[in-house]
Amino acid sequence: MFGKNIFIADATGEHAKLAHILCGECVCERRADGPALENFAAMLSDLKLSEADSLLLAHGPGSVLGTRVASMYFAVLGIFSKAQSYSFDILRVSALAHSAKFKNPFTLLAPSRKGFVNILDFDSKSITFEREIAASDVMGLSRSDIFLLNQKSKTGFDKFPRIDPPISEIWRALCANPGEAVLNTQPIEAKSLTEREYVKWKAQAPI
Repeated sequence: MFGKNIFIADATGEHAKLAHILCGECVCERRADGPALENFAAMLSDLKLSEADSLLLAHGPGSVLGTRVASMYFAVLGIFSKAQSYSFDILRVSALAHSAKFKNPFTLLAPSRKGFVNILDFDSKSITFEREIAASDVMGLSRSDIFLLNQKSKTGFDKFPRIDPPISEIWRALCANPGEAVLNTQPIEAKSLTEREYVKWKAQAPI
């Protein structure tokens, strides 16, 4: 589906991640010491990006700035390499990666805007629920197995065990669930589970 020469990245957290996949195998995997804004270009510096068949990027939920920075670089690379561009939900794919090792139903949390948290429920073999909820509602969750996606060092949910699947595991989860990758014809935009509300604009009354 993605070709032989693939680059996959996740810039939604505090540490940008990148992997080079060649003929289905991860031949290079990198994790930056910090976010994409300061590190993403350096992660790409010595790779043969012009030969890429596909560029896969997590579109969120997570750092909007990090995702946009990575998207900018991938969009430029796509022009020169003519590689196809795909995006995926890092919360969903991280849950799928975790389910390969943890066989019981579980809930996965991820940081969101102040006072809110992203939440995903995984039952047996499928995702049953994904949305943003108030942080105060976390205490009322009935499920005992709750994990936190490691996107920020400090959150209000540090009592939960963290999961931090390397980008090579994200790749394997995408291979097993190719429908999670969405083909893009435009630069990838950061996406959020936040339900946005906009004030209706009213035209100025004539004087």
